[in-house]
Amino acid sequence: MNKFLTFALILIATLSTTTISAQQDPLYSQHMYNKLPLNPAYAGSRDAISATALYRRQWISFPGAPNTGTFSLHSPLANRRLALGMNVSMDEHGITNNCAVSGQFAYRIPTKEGHLSFGLQASVNNFRVSLTSATSAVDYDPSLTADVNRFLGNAGAGIYYATENYYIGASIPNLIENTLSEVQNGNVTAEQSRHYYAMGGYVFDINRTVKVRPTALVKYVQNAPIQADLGVAVLLQEKVWVGGQYRTMGAMDVMVEYQATESMRVGYSYGQQMGAIGMNSYGSHEVLVGFDIATKSSRKPKKGSIRCFF
Repeated sequence: MNKFLTFALILIATLSTTTISAQQDPLYSQHMYNKLPLNPAYAGSRDAISATALYRRQWISFPGAPNTGTFSLHSPLANRRLALGMNVSMDEHGITNNCAVSGQFAYRIPTKEGHLSFGLQASVNNFRVSLTSATSAVDYDPSLTADVNRFLGNAGAGIYYATENYYIGASIPNLIENTLSEVQNGNVTAEQSRHYYAMGGYVFDINRTVKVRPTALVKYVQNAPIQADLGVAVLLQEKVWVGGQYRTMGAMDVMVEYQATESMRVGYSYGQQMGAIGMNSYGSHEVLVGFDIATKSSRKPKKGSIRCFF
């Protein structure tokens, strides 16, 4: 219990020191199963060559709803204090399309109970807006006469600590607030907002076949409400995660992940938005497939290991 109290105090301290315009980064329900898109310090934490693909269709049947796909790959190096990763994402909503490619580097410090990691990230984004395809309420709108197509560089940083029972982390994936588009007189009309993330989770051993894992992800963007994903999942027979999640902006998810083999896992989540959007759509669907490929230098996972839980 002392360890849990320590974890809780660290998490509270992290969240309280997080200082956060609208959410621009892609949204994921199954973020607890692949944290690399949110935190570069997560690279190498599964102690294997780990590959994860995720596809999300949000607000089915709702015109212009977000459509997101990601692919992540990361692994520790022969020097196990070092790890590398990469992430590719495609995020489309309405007339806006953003493709991002990022590379991660993590320095991992072994501790008595786990690893403390510091991560850096460099990325390139191709941001496109098909303004000429948009409709306007007026006969002539000068802001809709040309499409936007920009390549933008960025950098991020994060910290992540994990043991066999809990994890905690904080990150800023994009430190630079790039200009996304501007009108002809030079007035800025859109900027890339800096997003702040804090995350944490703990595994409770109920008995030999059942474990319970509460998780939290807090997101902050300047001039927008703080958003939190609060979830809990149950692990059955070291094989199946079944859980749910509540998002404070008014959404709920149910999800399941199945450890098909020692190397392969598959997951699915269904989410429903509250209010008018939820009433006029068929919810949000998300599919995840992950592989962990052991190498000669990999630490073989054991039941209850960091790789199994986090």
